[in-house]
Amino acid sequence: MSDDANKRAPTEAQETQAAVMTDWPDRDERYHAVLSLVQGRDDTQTENARLRELLRDIDAIRQDSEGVAGFHLNGDVADWDEFDAFVLLQAVLHEAAALDTPEETT
Repeated sequence: MSDDANKRAPTEAQETQAAVMTDWPDRDERYHAVLSLVQGRDDTQTENARLRELLRDIDAIRQDSEGVAGFHLNGDVADWDEFDAFVLLQAVLHEAAALDTPEETT
């Protein structure tokens, strides 16, 4: 059997890798592109942590008060639940807490 008969057609992943190697012949350039992606991921995680902390702080204000005085012109305090943003805030914080809590396996 000849060597040509033993060769397999390249897989899609191999073709993609070959295309990338052709498009980015400079190894250093590829390294920096991947490094940039990783650093971007770290930046995103840092930003997510900051946003979660901000949401928790806003929720703490909500928990320490009855609502918004002066919103209703009749003098009644507007309950936080009257504001869609705060209902959404509670849902987001609930989901974030679920993501932060590792699942227990039994």
